[in-house]
Amino acid sequence: MKKNLMFLTLLVSVLMISVVSAGITGYLTRGQTISTDGVTATLQKVDRFGTATIVVETPSGTTEIVRVAEGKTATTSEGVVVSASNLRKENLFKRAGGEISVTPASEIITIEKPIEPIKSGCCECINNEGVSNSQWTDSNEEKECDKWGESEGCDSVSFNIGLSREECGKPTRHTHLSDYRYVTSKLLIISVLDNGLVQGEINCNQFGADYVVLGGGFFLKNAVEKGIKINGPINNKIYLVALYTNAINPTSPDYGEVFATCARIEPTLHDFGLDN
Repeated sequence: MKKNLMFLTLLVSVLMISVVSAGITGYLTRGQTISTDGVTATLQKVDRFGTATIVVETPSGTTEIVRVAEGKTATTSEGVVVSASNLRKENLFKRAGGEISVTPASEIITIEKPIEPIKSGCCECINNEGVSNSQWTDSNEEKECDKWGESEGCDSVSFNIGLSREECGKPTRHTHLSDYRYVTSKLLIISVLDNGLVQGEINCNQFGADYVVLGGGFFLKNAVEKGIKINGPINNKIYLVALYTNAINPTSPDYGEVFATCARIEPTLHDFGLDN
């Protein structure tokens, strides 16, 4: 009887493993790693906003950093899908942690569907006193206009594809941010004599003159931090990191990475003087 029970338990375990073999999920604390099909994911940190920073290594030797918010997913350039849930920020008593799921590109089934032409148009917000606002959209879905109209407190919303972008709204002195880009660059050794100084920077000007840097940070590998010379933006375009470390090998390809977020400043196409 006991042997039969053990066999059934083993059989159920094998079946459960075969069901979840597409990818892997595990609860990790900061610094811990999970691997599947040659892909390795390491939880680096959970920041104060509850976003996990995860380092993903693939069989090809590529290393990428992804940032995943609670309940969201991110995809690397090689198609590895990473998701995060139950994230916990670090405190005095517990390390940062969370439930991390990794699915290699080889296990993802892609269903192709025809691409519909984009019907760019103007969302017009109407209230009892007439048109109160308008916004340009590049969506095929009229419900995108409806969703926007609800947030603006409109009585009705129309989707007009006959208007041009210029007719939909006109430039004002107000601006907003768009086209966010998460960028990484290597930390390279600058001087062995100067306390193992390593340095790296992100220049958002590479995307255009209308891009600015919003913030960033760094992580080290193959070195121990001894002090921070600078860690932050030196102007509205460049994020710079320079650290004193125990790095002693000037031929080492890198000692970690600096990362930052760049965004584009755009004029807001809306006449705020028409607001009621």
